[in-house]
Amino acid sequence: MKRVLYYCQNLLGLGHLVRSSEIIRHLAGVFEVCLVFGGERVAGFELPAGVRVEYLPALRRERGELIVIGGGRSLGEVKTERERRLLAIYHEVAPDGVIIEGFPFSKRALAFELVPLLEAVCGAGRPVHVATSLRDVVLAGKGEGKRGRREGEIVGRMNRFVDTLYVHSDERVLRLDERFSRLGDIRSEVVYTGYVVAEDGGGGLSGVELAGPRPLVVVSVGGGRLGHDLLDGLVPALGILGERVPHVFRIFSGPLMPAGKYGELCRRTEGMPHVVVRRYTPHLGDYLRRAELSINLCGYNTAMEVMKSGVRSLAFPSDKDLEQRIRAERFEALGILSVLEAGELLPERLAERVCGALAQGRRGSGGGVFAADGARATAEHFRAAVARKLEGLAAPCFF
Repeated sequence: MKRVLYYCQNLLGLGHLVRSSEIIRHLAGVFEVCLVFGGERVAGFELPAGVRVEYLPALRRERGELIVIGGGRSLGEVKTERERRLLAIYHEVAPDGVIIEGFPFSKRALAFELVPLLEAVCGAGRPVHVATSLRDVVLAGKGEGKRGRREGEIVGRMNRFVDTLYVHSDERVLRLDERFSRLGDIRSEVVYTGYVVAEDGGGGLSGVELAGPRPLVVVSVGGGRLGHDLLDGLVPALGILGERVPHVFRIFSGPLMPAGKYGELCRRTEGMPHVVVRRYTPHLGDYLRRAELSINLCGYNTAMEVMKSGVRSLAFPSDKDLEQRIRAERFEALGILSVLEAGELLPERLAERVCGALAQGRRGSGGGVFAADGARATAEHFRAAVARKLEGLAAPCFF
């Protein structure tokens, strides 16, 4: 069986790992897969069975800087160890294909280890198919001043190292060239896979946990490092809503929410019998299929779960950059969700929005809005591309 090395790194939330995990689930049927992960581990996160996982010393980003997770070593020491370890894994696995999540469009801070990896691939003296896996919205920073230089760097690295660029979007919804003006300069094959949507939970939750005497509203903020303003606005509104709607509000704070913030959320909702607070569930889709309403951010994976489940959604896009705003407005135009604005987080106004959404009922059947079989499409294309590369039908690395 052919082998694939899949590199994934979460620097802020969970989205990249969730999407990568779903793609790997489809790759695992036709490849021996080694996942290399260098982000913060999440208890309870379920990786596909039968996949070898190698963990690099963990890093995350805070205020634009790389931070070592777990003390004891400097950033310089960890970067040296990660580069050495990544190259050692590559040479041990000797893969026929390599997939790197995000780079060079994102993960620029990880060039210290990814460029040496890609140079090793190109210098291996044997055919190895290299692909980049990319979400629907890229280069979403609010500042445009350095855009030209950044795009030039991306083009150079793509043309030197990458055979195929997988864009996990439906081009009828969001096109890469809307945010990246030099798409025509890339010599790599560009493939729109459709959106990557997780498979159904398959009964991962018991009927007892999902059932209840009152209808359900699900509140989620992704990994938990963002969305604190949404939760801060929602908590006082919950007091109003407890008197107006006979619903249970199940809040998932995200496994990466700082402990102090999580404790504060629990204290503020203590004594509210209609509110349940938990850190994390790997079965968000199961809850959304049961819920009458979702109140959420608009990260990639949550937006996919909302679309698939058919639940009505009030989406508050994070203002960290433009990514979630762009996606939310495009999905609102498709009728998948309704956007919440910052000015609507006042308790009475937010309670009105929630009551209005609940009065509309569920949105309806979820699928069919756009191409949403991106994991399967990626795996099938990659299998064929690796075969072509091994047969000498694909171009070698460019220098």
